[in-house]
Amino acid sequence: MYTTGRILAIIGVFAAATVAWLALAAVTSQRSSSVGSRLGPEVENLWGRQQEQVSPTFTFLWKTYDQQEETVQEEGKTRHVSKTVEHEHTRDGLPSIATRPRSAGGRG
Repeated sequence: MYTTGRILAIIGVFAAATVAWLALAAVTSQRSSSVGSRLGPEVENLWGRQQEQVSPTFTFLWKTYDQQEETVQEEGKTRHVSKTVEHEHTRDGLPSIATRPRSAGGRG
């Protein structure tokens, strides 16, 4: 019986804490959405307009060469022709991910 009381007390404290956290989350979310639209222009006047930064990219470029041999028949004569074939390759080093626009840390 004594153990049952403790378990019920723990469940009650857990339930009360859960309700308190949910209430805090609701209040914080409501305040953030209502104040954010009002503070945006004030921050813009203080720090300047919002700036966007493009993510960096780089590309690898390389060439490979292959030796190809062909047998060519011209005017009844057979000859072996060797030629070098060039292949160009590219590969992006970084994925092209659009970054989220952020507020400027300073002017300019």
